[in-house]
Amino acid sequence: MRWTSIGIYGGLLIAALIASYLTWTHEPPGGKGDVVVFDTGAGGLQAVVYEEPDLRVQVELREGGDDGVCWGTTRRVKDAPKKPPMPPRGDDDSAEAEESEPAEPERITEHKSFRGNETCDKVADRFAPMKALREFEEVTEEKLAEMELVETEATLEVTSDKGGKTFDIGGRAYGSNDYYLREREAGTVYLVESRMIGDIKGGHNRLMERSLQAFKVEEIDRAVLQAETGAREFQQMNRDDRKAAFWADPADTTRAADAADAWIAKVIRLRATDYLEGDPEGLQTAVRVGFTDAGRDMGWIEVGTALGDDGETIYVARSGHSVAWVTVSEHTAADVVEGLAEVIES
Repeated sequence: MRWTSIGIYGGLLIAALIASYLTWTHEPPGGKGDVVVFDTGAGGLQAVVYEEPDLRVQVELREGGDDGVCWGTTRRVKDAPKKPPMPPRGDDDSAEAEESEPAEPERITEHKSFRGNETCDKVADRFAPMKALREFEEVTEEKLAEMELVETEATLEVTSDKGGKTFDIGGRAYGSNDYYLREREAGTVYLVESRMIGDIKGGHNRLMERSLQAFKVEEIDRAVLQAETGAREFQQMNRDDRKAAFWADPADTTRAADAADAWIAKVIRLRATDYLEGDPEGLQTAVRVGFTDAGRDMGWIEVGTALGDDGETIYVARSGHSVAWVTVSEHTAADVVEGLAEVIES
């Protein structure tokens, strides 16, 4: 009899635990991701800012193009590169030398401002409007502690022309890695998908647009070079067959213009390594290459040199797509600048 009672009570306890779990984890009405947290309105999103003590990442929409340009601005505090140890200065057996401790690593602040890539566009889309997987009701202090929402360091701020909201970012849900957020003003707690936070948190490296052009190579048929030493025009043949495609002099399209064929490919392959503020010091533009398709403008790229922070020569580029001047690979850009004369004279 006693064992029967224990079994009954045990079964009731298990049922209660299951019911409690299902109540806590059930999907909200309307399905997954249907909880509107912040409606950006007709004016759309203005900016999203992720911030923690040593990191700030902002994604904003700037004017440009048909739907605006996604732009990223970041600030990151990190340890400075380690300097090689100083050589010993003879024998030093002093107590001061024996008791000295290694110096704390130097901290430096790194700033970046750049045009965003497709991932940046997706970040902006996720917040217009901002939606959650679910909303929690009557969250106890104990539960807030489990969600790591009692003492938080990371915040998320979303703004539009309708105003804005700030959220404290908590821990990650067990099993899904989705994030808990709590709106500061109302105190409402939400669960949002992991990539909503992950992509912007990693934006310092993840959101930068590296390409200097938006077109595909097969979408262009002409390349027009303009430099102080002269100008040339080349036509792309067999552009729909990448293995057979080549660049030729319009006066003789039966064969490739060898120097131009490899040179134009290098210009198109250039990638941004970092974005620069304004015109770099000592800027010397070597060439501007315009690309067209049946007379329609498809974009342009400028390549040149400038002076780095320590006075060294750096290679830079700018395009209608990048908007700003960027640093580019020294090896490829040097080939472009140094090979320009041969292409112009060919």
